[in-house]
Amino acid sequence: MIELDGRRLQRCEEGHLYMKEKLHFMEDYGCNLDALFDALTEWSSEEEIRIYDSEWMDERIKAVFLDAVNENKDLIIVLTNGTAMR
Repeated sequence: MIELDGRRLQRCEEGHLYMKEKLHFMEDYGCNLDALFDALTEWSSEEEIRIYDSEWMDERIKAVFLDAVNENKDLIIVLTNGTAMR
């Protein structure tokens, strides 16, 4: 399981850098919504991504996660509101 802090996903630019590090995306990750969708839908092993404080997320990033989970059967996304990461 990978844990993300939704507060770090409030702005796209900073959010992409944070996700690149936490999700171990390749060095050539494009840091945009299309690249995020591609990276998430190409994930080839089952993985759960738990996003705490998801109410703080940029809605565009949240939409990409939700679209990607519909495309990739190996991807599990859990959004939680009001729960701080420990």
